[in-house]
Parts: sequence; C-alpha cells; structure tokens
Amino acid sequence: WYQRRVHGEHIEKLQQEFQCLCLNRESSTTETLAGITVPKFLQCMQKIGINPELMNLEKLFLVWDTDNNGVLDFKELTFGLSELFEASAEDRLKMCFRSYDTDDSGRLDVNEFKIMLKSSLWRHLSFSFQHLETEEQQIESAYHSIDLNKDGWLDFTEFSIAVKANRKLSSCFESAIKLEGITLWHPKDNRPVMIPLKMAKHCKLCGNIFTPLLHKYHCKFCGHVVCKDCSPNQRLMPLLGYTIPKRVCEACEPMIDRMVQDGLTPPTSPKHTTLSNIKHTFIRNLSNHS
Repeated sequence: WYQRRVHGEHIEKLQQEFQCLCLNRESSTTETLAGITVPKFLQCMQKIGINPELMNLEKLFLVWDTDNNGVLDFKELTFGLSELFEASAEDRLKMCFRSYDTDDSGRLDVNEFKIMLKSSLWRHLSFSFQHLETEEQQIESAYHSIDLNKDGWLDFTEFSIAVKANRKLSSCFESAIKLEGITLWHPKDNRPVMIPLKMAKHCKLCGNIFTPLLHKYHCKFCGHVVCKDCSPNQRLMPLLGYTIPKRVCEACEPMIDRMVQDGLTPPTSPKHTTLSNIKHTFIRNLSNHS
C-alpha cells in the first residue's frame, strides 16, 4: 500500500529512521525492538511536528495498533501517518474526533469533551462562555451549545460544525503534509548524555583514579568516562549518527558486536587500534595465561 504512495527511496529512508527509532537504549543488551511503544510514539510525533494539543495521541496510538500487540510496527506507523497527512481535511477531522472518543462509541460524552478542552487549543470552543464564573460552567455550556439536537451527546457532524465555525481550529486540519517530507527520527537522538569530564574522578570500568598521566575519555556508546585502557577500540555506530568510528568502552563492545550480528550496524574493518591498545591487549592476554 505504501509503495503506491511513497517512492522506493523514501520508503528506505523511513525504514532506516524507524530502525533508529526502535533502538532500545534502556535494555542492558541494547537491542532494536520490533516496534515502538507509546513513549517513543509521542516523541516521534513531536519530532514530526504534530501538535500534541490537537489530538489525543495516546488514543491515536491504540487506533493505529491494528494487531493490538502494544507496539506500532513500521507498516502500522507509516499507514497511520499516511492517513493523517495525505487524507482530506474532513478525514483528518474524523481521526481527531476518534482520538477523543475514548470508549469508541462514535460520539463524545461530556467527560470526553472535558478531556479535550484541557488543551489550550480546544479551549477556543468555550471562549464564548468565559463570562460564566467557573471553568466547569464554561465547558458544560459549550458542550450543550454544540449539541444541536439536544440528545446529550456530540456526534461527528455536530463536532465538525463547531470546528469549522472556528477559524483557529479549522485551519489546523487544512494543510496536508506529504509523507516524503517528514523525518521520523534522527540517529543523533539516540546518542547518550555524556557525563561531564570534570565530574569524573575515576574510570567507570576499572575504577582507577584519573591523574595527569591517566587521561579521561568518553565512550560514545554509553556516555560514561573511562580510561584509555578500558576503551581500546573505535567502532562504527550509524544508529547513533556517527559516520566515522568512535571510541567505545569494553563494556559496550559486546552490545555493538550483537548489533553487527543482527545486521543493525556494519562491522568496523579493521578495528581501529592504537599502540596503547595493543599494549593493553598484550598485558591482558599475559595475565590470562599466568
């Protein structure tokens, strides 16, 4: 389906970005998951530029999760985004309505309407009632004014009429965005927070205290500060946005090796090794045989 809407090179670009998005840095093994969960979905939508006040994004996640397994795979995400961006303004409005219809009843009750009006954007629907004393009165009065047939519910037609009558709200659904023009995620977003060198008093791995002769280095994979003997190699890490090999600590190398085995990152050939690294390896091998 998406091949009919998106050119092949753009599909490949989105797949690569999705792979970066799925990198699980919380795992001790650092793996790429089969899909994204709600927190990563919210970050992704913010990255794309979706206003979190326009839709109930957590409900939208459930709508797009068609197999109900708790994660969005590449097909589910890009299909949902394609529907969101390339559909008509009316269809985008329907998607918004459905995102606030938390019980999937096809209509909004007053409690769902209150949740919607927690957003400063949707508060435009109650501006005509700001003369009332309490926020509760303003919301309920706005609700009953939109309920044209006075049945106690807001159906999509009533919701649509209210939105289209408000220029500020209706303009949010008019502009279409092409899927080719978006960026799901940038590899640099996967980079760890680097521990400030000034704060590090000893190597994270061996525990040796840093001195003018024992220099400090950052592991570019985990962000910790280590000594040169505990970070003997440099590795390619495209999922972190590095285009050339970067120094990594020995604790992180097995994780990178696993990513190479899984085809998630290319091997560094040959491994970048310095003279001090050769010395470190020789001493370590010597101690292992003693």
